[in-house]
Amino acid sequence: MNNETLDKMRQLRLYGMYDAFKTNLETSVKESLTADQFIALLVASEWDDRRNRYVERAIRSAGFRYKASLEQIDYAIDRGLEKNQVHRQPSTLLRSTRTCSLQVPLVQVKATWQRRLATRPVRMGTR
Repeated sequence: MNNETLDKMRQLRLYGMYDAFKTNLETSVKESLTADQFIALLVASEWDDRRNRYVERAIRSAGFRYKASLEQIDYAIDRGLEKNQVHRQPSTLLRSTRTCSLQVPLVQVKATWQRRLATRPVRMGTR
């Protein structure tokens, strides 16, 4: 029965639920959950999976030249960047400056910041 359920989830393209259900079958965590908690877990897994796929698709379609992250920024170069400030508030960094002095596009950081980059254009150096 479980294999049939897994096959149906894959056919319905419920990949998040499929992964969560398969993991729970292997680890037997579902025995400690009530039915509504288990369903909530499956729905949350599917929601997260769809949101992650949406963000990945938006980043690919944005056509960024480089794949970079906050961890790859070189703070040794004198650009007036403070590591703590950049890592603490990446979204306000882009909103607060008209020109960005970073030489590496800030891509693939936290999911919230990725969504902002993918859903609206960021103009750097223009008014």
